[in-house]
Amino acid sequence: MSNEEICKELDVSATNVWVMLYRARLSLRQCLEHRWFENERERG
Repeated sequence: MSNEEICKELDVSATNVWVMLYRARLSLRQCLEHRWFENERERG
Protein backbone atom coordinates (compact mmCIF):
# COMPACT_ATOMS: atom_id res chain seq x y z
CA MET A 1 0.00 0.00 0.00
CA SER A 2 1.09 3.57 -0.51
CA ASN A 3 1.57 5.90 2.45
CA GLU A 4 -1.55 7.79 1.39
CA GLU A 5 -3.62 4.60 1.41
CA ILE A 6 -2.26 3.62 4.82
CA CYS A 7 -3.11 7.08 6.20
CA LYS A 8 -6.68 6.77 4.98
CA GLU A 9 -7.09 3.18 6.17
CA LEU A 10 -5.73 3.85 9.67
CA ASP A 11 -6.98 7.44 9.90
CA VAL A 12 -3.56 8.75 10.91
CA SER A 13 -1.21 11.42 9.61
CA ALA A 14 1.67 10.77 7.24
CA THR A 15 4.09 11.45 10.11
CA ASN A 16 2.44 8.76 12.22
CA VAL A 17 2.71 6.27 9.36
CA TRP A 18 6.40 7.10 8.97
CA VAL A 19 6.98 6.55 12.71
CA MET A 20 5.06 3.25 12.71
CA LEU A 21 7.04 1.95 9.73
CA TYR A 22 10.32 3.11 11.26
CA ARG A 23 9.57 1.29 14.52
CA ALA A 24 8.46 -1.83 12.65
CA ARG A 25 11.74 -1.87 10.70
CA LEU A 26 13.74 -1.49 13.91
CA SER A 27 11.83 -4.36 15.52
CA LEU A 28 12.38 -6.55 12.48
CA ARG A 29 16.10 -5.75 12.48
CA GLN A 30 16.40 -6.58 16.18
CA CYS A 31 14.51 -9.83 15.72
CA LEU A 32 16.71 -10.88 12.82
CA GLU A 33 19.90 -9.97 14.64
CA HIS A 34 18.97 -11.86 17.80
CA ARG A 35 17.17 -14.85 16.37
CA TRP A 36 18.57 -15.35 12.87
CA PHE A 37 22.17 -14.23 13.02
CA GLU A 38 22.82 -15.58 16.52
CA ASN A 39 21.79 -19.04 15.29
CA GLU A 40 24.09 -18.70 12.29
CA ARG A 41 27.04 -17.82 14.54
CA GLU A 42 26.36 -20.84 16.76
CA ARG A 43 26.34 -23.19 13.75
CA GLY A 44 29.35 -21.69 11.99
